[in-house]
Amino acid sequence: MGMIKIRVHNKSEANDLKGRTNGKLLKKMSESDILKGMKEDLDAQPSTAYEASQFRPFIFLKQKLNRR
Repeated sequence: MGMIKIRVHNKSEANDLKGRTNGKLLKKMSESDILKGMKEDLDAQPSTAYEASQFRPFIFLKQKLNRR
């Protein structure tokens, strides 16, 4: 599974990042519809248990940016 990494140089750049998720459409979808869509999209595969254990909270990134 590939991962896109974006290098952020300051806090304002981090604040400018905007997701492309359609929130209104997502709220109308059931959990099974979301999983079905993820399985069909090769770039949006569900995380394995190991991958999920490696996630770090966003606060970690914000603290890192504030140190600069």
